Amino acid sequence: MSRIGLTLIYTLLAMLCTGCMDDTAEPQGGDADNPVTINGCEFDGTVDCAGFDLSGTSLSGFDLKNANLEGADLEGADLRNTDMTGAKLAGANLAGANLSGANLKGANLTRCNLTEAKLSAADLRGAILDRAVFTDADLRNADLEGASMEKFVGVRMNASGANFTKVNAEQATFLGSNLRGCNFTEGIFEKASFDKADLTKTNFTGANLRYARLLEADITGWSDEGADTWFMKHTKPAPGAPPKSDPSDEASPL
Repeated sequence: MSRIGLTLIYTLLAMLCTGCMDDTAEPQGGDADNPVTINGCEFDGTVDCAGFDLSGTSLSGFDLKNANLEGADLEGADLRNTDMTGAKLAGANLAGANLSGANLKGANLTRCNLTEAKLSAADLRGAILDRAVFTDADLRNADLEGASMEKFVGVRMNASGANFTKVNAEQATFLGSNLRGCNFTEGIFEKASFDKADLTKTNFTGANLRYARLLEADITGWSDEGADTWFMKHTKPAPGAPPKSDPSDEASPL
């Protein structure tokens, strides 16, 4: 074969490889410019799929701003880094879903099931989490500033380093959760339960802890300056209780 022919072949192959390697060549989809339909639900930037079965689907990076997904089944779904600002998710099933790095600012997750869900570094500022279930969920370094969390259920969560500034978590439960280094400044935790929780080096400055329970909770190095602790109940961890591990030892890949 002539040199010219070989040169043309190499040139064509190089162009094909360049297109394959270019991450911007093929858009993610799931928005107005690149609509995608999954299980009958059209993801085109104006999602209205209340009650749909989207369990186990991959929606990472989709545009779900103001989406209506009330009562939808999103169990085990991949929602990493997804924009869900203002989304309507009341009553949805998000058990085992991966929402790491997702933007849920102002979203309504009332009564949602987020058991074993991953929400590390998620943005939940101003979200509505009333009566939501976060049992065994991962909320490490999540931002929940100003969130509504009345009767929130957070049993055995790993929420180390999370920001709970100015939340309303009245009658919420954080039973047995890892809350090391969390910021609870000016939050409302009246009648909340922190029984057996790890509150090492937490900041409750100016918080409302009236009638809160901290039975067998570890409050080593915590700050409660200016907090309202009227009728707050606290007992030290039971003798012989296993030592708390460093949260970094419990970190799992996203």
